[in-house]
Amino acid sequence: MSLPPEIIVDIFLKLPVKPLLRFRCLSKSMCSTIDDSDFIKAHLNRSIETNTHKKLILFGHTKTSTVISGIYAVDLSDGLKESVKLDNSLNHGRFSVIDCCSGLFLLLEPRIINSLNTVKLVLWNPFTKRYKRLTDPPVESSSMFKPLQQYSYRYFDSFGLGYDAARNDHKVVRILYEKPKEVWIYSLRSDSWRKVEDWCQIALGVMGMFVNGVMYFEGENLENIVSFDFATEKFSIMPFPEGYEKSCSHLRVLEGRLCLCTLGRHRTLDIYVGDKHEDGLTWSKLIKIPDYQTHTDHIRNLRPLCYSREGDKILLIEERDDFVWYDLNKKTTESIQTVCDIKKHYRLKFFNLSNNTTCWESLVSLG
Repeated sequence: MSLPPEIIVDIFLKLPVKPLLRFRCLSKSMCSTIDDSDFIKAHLNRSIETNTHKKLILFGHTKTSTVISGIYAVDLSDGLKESVKLDNSLNHGRFSVIDCCSGLFLLLEPRIINSLNTVKLVLWNPFTKRYKRLTDPPVESSSMFKPLQQYSYRYFDSFGLGYDAARNDHKVVRILYEKPKEVWIYSLRSDSWRKVEDWCQIALGVMGMFVNGVMYFEGENLENIVSFDFATEKFSIMPFPEGYEKSCSHLRVLEGRLCLCTLGRHRTLDIYVGDKHEDGLTWSKLIKIPDYQTHTDHIRNLRPLCYSREGDKILLIEERDDFVWYDLNKKTTESIQTVCDIKKHYRLKFFNLSNNTTCWESLVSLG
């Protein structure tokens, strides 16, 4: 007796990516169901709604260098108790992580082509083990960048990875800081770059933070926030919260909300969350963490990554690449043994502070 198709789909929606990839081999109909774009979207949305299949992704180094030696996924659903080493599809560790959205990672990969050094943008899904090197946008080099003409991307360029829900399309935004001052968008759906007829001054080389159809960048000198709306493809200027410490602040994304981490007047880590409305952003203070409640001497380097599944703790990464749970009720921190065990087992020196992130498993295809 076979199950009705709608029951099979409902079961599939609850499964992690790994068994779904196996089930693709059982029949053409199952393969067609799992590869369908509506199923892929529904599978990811269910994971987000139920807060399941969420991972902490760690990029480890065995030496004090920029080469990544191992990539690890720790399951947030069980309180970071289980971990697995992921396959590195690129087969090397000479890349840096720019952004993450819908289980896709945007990487910057240095390569040698025809004896010339170059840099490529790469989209990578660590759960399907697929990756895609993006074509280069047709940007002309200016005379002031002649020493870097062999590079496809310049040091001060800014990037961001986001999702256009109206078009069901993942897009990469590239902002050129120096001449020519341009904005380019890459569409995964069409596999092509397109120039946008708008531009706005942002901070040098900052990376975008994507929240609900809008990419946010730190403005020049941290005077404001620059937002880029994927629907209108227009920039807007938005204010920071009043009283923030400009010299010790950075934007993050916390559970689908834009947040600002700033050093308070009395050596506290103040975390604000911003909610978008028609007139801009409304800020509210989420938590204030005194330095004596953490393991670090440099509280300004603390970064929030996500909430626990129950919502009573926040996962923080410290400047020594240590990870701790901060209990919102007890106001205490707790070390995460699993991360320490990964370091010890694989003989890692450190995890890359800027690359580590959280994401949901996804089946998002790279075409």
